[in-house]
Amino acid sequence: MCHQLACSNASGENCMQLYVIGIGVLIAVASSYLFIRPQTGADLVVKVFTGRWLYAVALARIVLGAGLIGCAESVRFSQTIAAFGWLMVLAGLVLVVVTPSAVRRQARWFGGLPLAWIRLWLLTGVMLGAFITYAGLS
Repeated sequence: MCHQLACSNASGENCMQLYVIGIGVLIAVASSYLFIRPQTGADLVVKVFTGRWLYAVALARIVLGAGLIGCAESVRFSQTIAAFGWLMVLAGLVLVVVTPSAVRRQARWFGGLPLAWIRLWLLTGVMLGAFITYAGLS
């Protein structure tokens, strides 16, 4: 999968590492931004998971997770990165299988959490993104 990315100046393995680094940076930066503005994150979760963006999020999780699975062998901690990829794919499939009303209830529950709990969740996202980035850089 990663060999198909447009990396004309890099070998296939470097391209795979760049993919993993990109996913890690995306997770870390998004989580960091939302950590600073936790209410924005809570509102975003409710808006995305209660609207028609639900299936786009599911597709993005499946595609990004499959990319991590395919690129895992080219980075450090390959089994852990592949496991995160499988979790992303599974999360995407669950979003498609579970009824939209159940997803909406869970999104509203998350949006109603105290900001301290949302920040704790986002801090976990920052650490996960940093770990994935480190695995790609090593």
